[in-house]
Amino acid sequence: MDYNEAKEFLNRLLDRERAVRPSYPDSLDEYREFLRRMGNPHNGLKSILVAGTKGKGSTAFFLYEILRKLGFKTGLYTSPHLVEVRERVRFNGRCISGRDFGRIVGKIAPHVESVGFRSVFETLTTLAFFYFRERETDYSVFEVGLGGRLDATNVVSPCVSVLTDISYDHTHVLGKRLRDITREKLGITRKNIPLVSQAQSPMVRRYVREFFHGDVFFVGKDEKVEIESISMDGVKFIYRGEEFFIPIPGAYQAMNAATAIEVVIRMGLDFDYKNVKSALKKAFWPGRFHIISKNPLIVLDGAHNLKSTKVLVDNWERVTGESPVILFTAMKRKPLKRMLLELKRIADEFVFTTLPLKRALGIDLLKKKGEEAGLKSKGFGSVNEAWAYVKSLNRPILVTGSLYLIGEVLKEEGLSPCRNIQRIDR
Repeated sequence: MDYNEAKEFLNRLLDRERAVRPSYPDSLDEYREFLRRMGNPHNGLKSILVAGTKGKGSTAFFLYEILRKLGFKTGLYTSPHLVEVRERVRFNGRCISGRDFGRIVGKIAPHVESVGFRSVFETLTTLAFFYFRERETDYSVFEVGLGGRLDATNVVSPCVSVLTDISYDHTHVLGKRLRDITREKLGITRKNIPLVSQAQSPMVRRYVREFFHGDVFFVGKDEKVEIESISMDGVKFIYRGEEFFIPIPGAYQAMNAATAIEVVIRMGLDFDYKNVKSALKKAFWPGRFHIISKNPLIVLDGAHNLKSTKVLVDNWERVTGESPVILFTAMKRKPLKRMLLELKRIADEFVFTTLPLKRALGIDLLKKKGEEAGLKSKGFGSVNEAWAYVKSLNRPILVTGSLYLIGEVLKEEGLSPCRNIQRIDR
């Protein structure tokens, strides 16, 4: 199977997934049996699991970059992708090649067909297991897809578990109470395995201690993260008495980077902070306060729930002070009106669009919610039209609401994290 054939197979699988509309699994037993039939490719991987509501992708990426700089052969598995599906699987600074992607999907496909159904996410997770095993990774970093306890990534045996900030999202699956959400995410923990968590709210910290009785370290509480400066170029911060810089603006990204640093400490690795600083100085994670132009200012940020939207707005005010036109769309089951009211703090003009996804909100509903929030807005039925319009205004642009929208805009600009990451990294 080549790369295009593999993508076609995944698209067919996705169509079947939409038609079947499988419920969230109540155990990982079936997936474990699926892996057993293929020789348990996940066994033996020295793994780190990263779960949370926001910041888990960035934290996983920072950790991956640090481990690489320390000389370890390191794999990274994240989701969703922005432009190309192979972005999800990386090894030692590169996305998996199209050839390897197609070859491994070709190995997995007959097993998927033989059992009748496995999700796209499970299939891609299995691909990552095979690829990392082939590459003989020293460490494999897995961003949890949804929740934790029943996520496909949770079949591995982590040497460290990581929790980023926990708040409300995917409540139709994880539960409507923070207690329930926290318990689901703590499913990635193991007895006698350290847990590194971001500071969390006092309520979430209480739940963490209620459900997890092992060694837990709260970054930002047990050890402070001090912000020295934030600019368009990035953030300078102090952690454990050392000064670091990351090329992504935002105090929240300093917390994510500090969490990655603490994970390395908890792993008991012998390292020089000089190497950690060097890794973080070059670590750029696209789609997160991602500046693709400075004149006019164009920022792409995948904030897609209420808390991440609030953080984005605070960061925008702190870094720019300008009033942008906002290109926005969102998926269903989001607190849409509240997100729009937050964004209204920094913008006086909104442009709504939609995506060719079943979960995407339509233009009419977006405009209706915009009117309820008192917004001045326009709507376009395609990202192509909407992007052409906002660019014609020749004013600051903020694109947000969905990582899928960020991916479409990157395509419009001819950018891809796998093919021209240097252009993305300004």
